[in-house]
Amino acid sequence: FRRVLFRSVQARTPDGALTDATQLTVTVREKPRGRERISMETTIPELRGPSDDKFVFSLEVRNDTEQDAVFNFKGIAPPGWETSFKPAYEQKQIASLQINANSSKTVEMQVTPPYNAKAGEYEFRAEASSPKGRVEKDLKVIITGTYGLKAGTPSGLLSLVTEKGRKATVSIVVQNRGSAPQGEVTLQAFKPENWEVKFEPEKIKNLEPGAFKQVEMSLTPGPQALVGDYSVNVQAQGEKASSDVEFRITIKADTTWGWVGVGLIVLVIAGLATVFKVLGRR
Repeated sequence: FRRVLFRSVQARTPDGALTDATQLTVTVREKPRGRERISMETTIPELRGPSDDKFVFSLEVRNDTEQDAVFNFKGIAPPGWETSFKPAYEQKQIASLQINANSSKTVEMQVTPPYNAKAGEYEFRAEASSPKGRVEKDLKVIITGTYGLKAGTPSGLLSLVTEKGRKATVSIVVQNRGSAPQGEVTLQAFKPENWEVKFEPEKIKNLEPGAFKQVEMSLTPGPQALVGDYSVNVQAQGEKASSDVEFRITIKADTTWGWVGVGLIVLVIAGLATVFKVLGRR
């Protein structure tokens, strides 16, 4: 459909001394059918980060129709993930939003991982529907994983009693508290001088998320260690995380000297008893 209209435009001064005229051509065309549509686009369809992050996709939703319309939004996500929508630069969450005819609005879709999300790729889909139709956009999140270690003892007890020069052992449990595997975890001890500390095994390999490994620590105080309390710090060092645990080591008196002391006391008591007995006869 096409219609051409001609219009003549004339102009003159108030006294009629000057006049001029021109002709305008106006062409009217019918709007082609099928040009009305809705669309949704994003410049960044893929995000990357650790599992304790929140990921926000910016979506431009266009209403290229002649009518204002209410758009309903929906997020399709893997099990355990949460999705929400809100207008750009606003805090309130929405389920629907009105977009005027021949205009667009920016909507943010936020996806939140579950606490135990493992490293890997996760796919999502954002959907927007209106009386004119439905559009969708595929999105992706790449979880790089979080790193965390926790070292302790099975019982929670962090004290040990031994004697100088005598070996004592304690079990240490190392757990991977992150969402990414730990390829290698080493243990080292910060101890008093001339003390000996060994670990079995010396290294932990391939510690998966949530898994734990028990390590036996043997500790031998130096031969010159005095009676009293000492501190030994043990550090579990992973690829991108570490954990410290501090032990209180109590050095007690040598048992042999204890028995010697008991013997001396017995001898003294026996001697005194003999003296009193002899004096009593007199």
